[in-house]
Amino acid sequence: MSELTWQKSSFSSGDVPQSCIEVASDDGRLYLRESELPLPVLVTDAARLAALLAAVRR
Repeated sequence: MSELTWQKSSFSSGDVPQSCIEVASDDGRLYLRESELPLPVLVTDAARLAALLAAVRR
């Protein structure tokens, strides 16, 4: 895994520190982690993440 560039949700902005999910990508893989606890890192791909989000929305 190369050095990843992590992105926080736009919902995480503000002066008060908040825990949130951070996402990074590399070679078609998506990496997810908790901002306040950077390990463990979950690894998935776009199709599986989309399926998870669709299931959560239902």
